[in-house]
Amino acid sequence: MVRKVQTSINLTPEIKNIIDTEGLNLSKFVNDQLERYFSVSSIEDINIKIAEHKAAIQALEQKRADLLAEGTAETKGQALAEEAEKEIKEIYKNRRDSGIQKDLDRSWLQSPRNLERLKIIGWETDEAVHKLRKWYDDL
Repeated sequence: MVRKVQTSINLTPEIKNIIDTEGLNLSKFVNDQLERYFSVSSIEDINIKIAEHKAAIQALEQKRADLLAEGTAETKGQALAEEAEKEIKEIYKNRRDSGIQKDLDRSWLQSPRNLERLKIIGWETDEAVHKLRKWYDDL
């Protein structure tokens, strides 16, 4: 049996949110990265790794250029926030179009699912009420 040691790290809320959303096993990720880092033992090994990384970097730079040309969000957190905002606006529009009174907005926004959306977007409940009402009124 492999003995393990528990430790802790500090993450920004945005990174933690992405990790949770992606279902990433952070312990495995950190262990894998550290094993890769410490796995080289000669200059030849390092040169091989550098060549591999250069090829990977070129592929990533091309992918980044393609995504920027498509107008994709710059960060995964930004993309998640944009998607959550689009989702909550669509639901809000359907609510208002179906005749649900805007006086019920605050209680609707405080449902667990909507609170999660607001957390991703970075809005407080009162802020969301005002922004959604203004957005809907401007349609």
